[in-house]
Amino acid sequence: MGRFQRGGVRLRGKAWYGYYRIDLPEGGRKPKEIRIGTKSELPTKTAARKKLAELLEQPAEPPAKQQLTFADVAKQWEQSEGPGIGKTSRKHYVNALRAYVLPTLGTRPLDTIQRQDITGLLRDQAPKYSESSLKSMRLICQMVLRYAERNSLIVRPAGWLDGIRLPRESGGRKIVRTQLEAGQTLAIIGHLVEPCSTLALFLAMAGKRGEEAVGIQPADLDSDNILHIRRVVYDGHVEELEREELVPLDAPEHAELIRRMRALGEGHKWGFHNLRKDTPLNLGNARRRYLRPAAKKRACTSAAGTISGTRCKASCGVAESIRWCGRVSWGIAGSSSDRRSTTRRA
Repeated sequence: MGRFQRGGVRLRGKAWYGYYRIDLPEGGRKPKEIRIGTKSELPTKTAARKKLAELLEQPAEPPAKQQLTFADVAKQWEQSEGPGIGKTSRKHYVNALRAYVLPTLGTRPLDTIQRQDITGLLRDQAPKYSESSLKSMRLICQMVLRYAERNSLIVRPAGWLDGIRLPRESGGRKIVRTQLEAGQTLAIIGHLVEPCSTLALFLAMAGKRGEEAVGIQPADLDSDNILHIRRVVYDGHVEELEREELVPLDAPEHAELIRRMRALGEGHKWGFHNLRKDTPLNLGNARRRYLRPAAKKRACTSAAGTISGTRCKASCGVAESIRWCGRVSWGIAGSSSDRRSTTRRA
């Protein structure tokens, strides 16, 4: 064991070589051999061993510290802080990093990034992107850099990221809210094929999100015409909700909607399902292949180009549509968006 720790020497030609083993971080040992001198410099084996011992006693040079880039820290932030963020928010932040921030700051060494780099990024991106996109850029930069501060990866003055203002002028696509009349909404629904027709009618009258609608199963609509929202579908993945939401559909104006939903779900696992196989309806395909063409085909051109899918005020008569291209309120009488729904644990 002592020889193993001290290593050994051997004469090769006219030069002495020392050999030993070094411990590896992942476990195990690696053999190593170094040239320690010539035979004229070290005439005896004892002298060669003494020289090797002197070399081994010298402190090893510390490995060069790897310089972290902004992209490296962004990846660390996603792995460390990402699991504590909601799935939708996390996806939004990661997309903002990938599309807006990393192409500019990704390769920059972390310790060189200052406040003026963030403001410069916002200034350069302002002509191309909307105010909401600029807010996302500012927020994700602040989140990543504050993570670096908390983990002692950089040292900056307190509050150095506070009060970063957005440019006054920005580009991007302007979105206009449009409120459809009941006749316009029903005309668009009338040009849709099943299951998109019933889906659009459900969204207009129940005021639910598309991800909640495609997660409905026939058994979720009970005999009292109370709909139990128990799951959502995001990107083809079904997620069970911790609390189910009860949506009353027992009003007289919901009779046609109830009839169509029961007929559509009969004999199938999912209420709004793909035609060729019994899986939840793909919202992306529905928007692209059916909903947008139907909206553009109608004479209500003022609304056809501005139909979207974000939550609107309850007074507009619907909480959300199917995110076509802008923002709209469906305006159908009898919408349950203004009726209080209840939640309970599933």
